[in-house]
Amino acid sequence: MPVSVLQARTYIEKYYDSGHVSTFKKGVKQYALELFDELLGHRKIEGDLELLDPVTREELLNNAKDWSEYSYSGSALVYDEDICKRLYPPSKVKRYREGDLPPNNYENWLDVQARALAKAAGIVGCAINGPRGLRGSAKGKCRELLIC
Repeated sequence: MPVSVLQARTYIEKYYDSGHVSTFKKGVKQYALELFDELLGHRKIEGDLELLDPVTREELLNNAKDWSEYSYSGSALVYDEDICKRLYPPSKVKRYREGDLPPNNYENWLDVQARALAKAAGIVGCAINGPRGLRGSAKGKCRELLIC
């Protein structure tokens, strides 16, 4: 059953609204809202009551082959400092010297962003496609939220 722009946006906005929410999850939600708004722009959708056709992972990737390429191509945040501040709490931002230090031994900031974008895309897929989420997505788990 198709959902409206307003219903999908509400789903995304409420996705992490219960209890304590980590900075990383807040950042993922921000990426999800940005992906959603970018999708609406590509589809030239302006009204909140318009019904949405199903979305695919490929459509959200916008010609990138995966979320890593999307992140590295500059389609999202490009500066380490901005990624660090979006996904980490102030204490860790300070610890990583505002993105000057790598987040861990096996990833850089663009890799962390790619991971967050993949989660965000899953949320957008659930918001628009319902329980089936995004086909081809690693995580097909959608939360059932009561949206009035």
